[in-house]
Amino acid sequence: MYLSEIPRGASVNITVKNKSGASAVFQTVAVEGTRIAGQRHTLIITCIRHNGKIVNFDGFAMTATINLPGADSRSCSFVINSVATTKRGTQTCHVLFSNDNATPRDRRDAIRVDLNEPATIKIGDRPQITVVAKDLSISGISFLVPASVTAKVDDVLDGAFAHIPLNATYQISATIVRIEPTKDGRLLIGCRLNNFNKSIVALVTYLARKQGKGQ
Repeated sequence: MYLSEIPRGASVNITVKNKSGASAVFQTVAVEGTRIAGQRHTLIITCIRHNGKIVNFDGFAMTATINLPGADSRSCSFVINSVATTKRGTQTCHVLFSNDNATPRDRRDAIRVDLNEPATIKIGDRPQITVVAKDLSISGISFLVPASVTAKVDDVLDGAFAHIPLNATYQISATIVRIEPTKDGRLLIGCRLNNFNKSIVALVTYLARKQGKGQ
């Protein structure tokens, strides 16, 4: 799959690194993929801004992870060669350029750390319940819930989970992407996080080191 083949509406996470190795992640949405002269493939994305200003990506190493829409919850990663801006009507958009060919992979291949911590969630307008936050990545979280819980794919939930060793609590909003029964009679609810959260990234990074993942 090439960058130009990414469908409109796909979620795009842009990871940017500077020369010292410090990184940041920006979240946006695919608008349109196109192919231009030679083997150059482009993807127009909604404009990325920071503190109200359009981000200038010149001089940074960049990768794009694109979460493909649909029930398969798959994603692709690309090395970005360059970035420009363009106008679409009255809107300014960023344009990503890449010659990279990426193969779709399961989203769980991204670094996912074990949590197994207490959590509370509220699915839609249903009552709040106490569950277990099972594992976490920078873009997703899963919960173990009683089999009696009523939920369906695309439901939105709000919740909070604690990380007891750090004495910290994290607030999240997420969309359910899968529901699976477990061998012990519970349900495993997999969710996509709806907002980029720096504190979640910091927690995943910390736990990945502790658990020896992603090294």
